[in-house]
Amino acid sequence: MDTYAFEARELHAELVAQGKQVEPMNYTKTKPYTDDYVAYVLEKIVQMALSTPGSCVDPLIFIGQKIDCSKYIPGKWVICDCILIKDAIIQIIFLATENDKKISADNDVNLKAYTRAILDVFDGEHDIDTVMISVYQPQYNNMATHTVFKESIYQWAEEFLETEQTIQRIQKHDSLTEKDFSAELQPIAALLAKKNKDYGNSYAKLRDEYGTVAFHIRLADKLSRLKQVDGNGTLVSDESAIDTIRDIIGYCALELVYRKGGN
Repeated sequence: MDTYAFEARELHAELVAQGKQVEPMNYTKTKPYTDDYVAYVLEKIVQMALSTPGSCVDPLIFIGQKIDCSKYIPGKWVICDCILIKDAIIQIIFLATENDKKISADNDVNLKAYTRAILDVFDGEHDIDTVMISVYQPQYNNMATHTVFKESIYQWAEEFLETEQTIQRIQKHDSLTEKDFSAELQPIAALLAKKNKDYGNSYAKLRDEYGTVAFHIRLADKLSRLKQVDGNGTLVSDESAIDTIRDIIGYCALELVYRKGGN
C-alpha cells in the first residue's frame, strides 16, 4: 500500500470497524497524522451525533473526498480529510501537518475557498444551514473550529473570488489592469447617472445650499458605517462593506464633478 494512501484508509477502516456509516472514498492523498487525529475525528462524530438530542440520525461521514475548487482557485482540487453532515450542519475537518505556519480556522483564504467549493457539492442535497470549519494542526497545538452560517461563506466568495482571472493575478502578484478598475467603476458611474437624472441633480443643489459641509457629512456617515461593518463583521442596515465602499466612491465622484464645474 502506498504510504500516502495509508492514513486516509486507516481512518476509514477504523470508522467502518466501529460500525459507522461511511461513504466510500473516491480519492486518497498524502495526509500524515497521528493516532490523536483519529481520536479527534471520532470525538467530533460523537459530538455531532449528540448535537440534536431528539434526532436519532447519525452523521453522514465522508473521508478523502476529492473536490473541484477550480471555480474559486483556478486549477485547484482539494482532498477533504473528513466531512460530517447532520441536520443541516456540515463540519469540514482539515488535517494540516505539512504547513510551516499556523492556520486560522476563521480567516484563511484557502480554507474559505475550499469550504465554498464543498458547499457546491453538498448544499443542494442536504440543505446546509450552518458550517463548521475545523483545523487539526498538531505541530502548533491548533485544533480550532470556526462556526458560521453558510450565507457568510457565499457572500465572501462573491466579494473576494469574483473572477478566476483576478485570483490568478493575485496569486502571481501581477498588477491590476485598467480593465479591473473599469469593471468596478463603470457600474458605479451608471448608477450615479441614473440617480442624478431621477432626482434632478440633487447633490449639486445640496452642495449649493450647504457648501462643503454637505460632502463632509455624507462621507463621514459612510466611513462610520464602514467602520461598524468591518469592526463587527456584520451588516449594518443590510449594507455590506463592499456596498459602503461603492457609496463612498460615488460621493467622491459627485464632489469631483461638482468642483470641476460639472454641476
